[in-house]
Amino acid sequence: MQASTPVRTLACLIAPMAVAIMLTTSGSALAVRYAAPSGLKTNDCLTVASSCDLKSAVEGASAKEQVIVEPGTYTVTSSIAPSARQVSVQGAEGQPRPLITAAGVSSIFFATELNLSYLAIEETSGGSQVLGIDGGTLDRLLIRGLASESVLCQCYSDVGVEPMILRDSIVIAEPGSTVG
Repeated sequence: MQASTPVRTLACLIAPMAVAIMLTTSGSALAVRYAAPSGLKTNDCLTVASSCDLKSAVEGASAKEQVIVEPGTYTVTSSIAPSARQVSVQGAEGQPRPLITAAGVSSIFFATELNLSYLAIEETSGGSQVLGIDGGTLDRLLIRGLASESVLCQCYSDVGVEPMILRDSIVIAEPGSTVG
């Protein structure tokens, strides 16, 4: 018995969609990494319970991976410089915005194609710049600088790098600080 025309037409439409879904889901998904104020450098960063410190979580990420930053205060004592491009670092949705401060570092984040979202970043001592980022997206950030004549955001796009996008963010430059 032959299937009716509408059934054959439906089968012809569904089969290619099923193949497309299998092809897009068959590859291994990139891991989400977690950072917490009490996270340890020796943890694997793969769950909230095994969160790393912020520097280890971000610098250990592969290209296009996401780092979820749990609420709390993070004090950065050396620049966070991921070697992979297109790493996304963001505060946990629905949670208080994480606060990232610096203690005597030249840059809190120094990277190419870094995406930062839903974070508070505060300069606590004068350095050369708070953010040194070549390409990427800065989204829903609160950046606050001191009167130290430091550059808060040395953010730009070199040739061959994705564009630098700043959106839905607040930058507060206290008298004496600058935005570059």
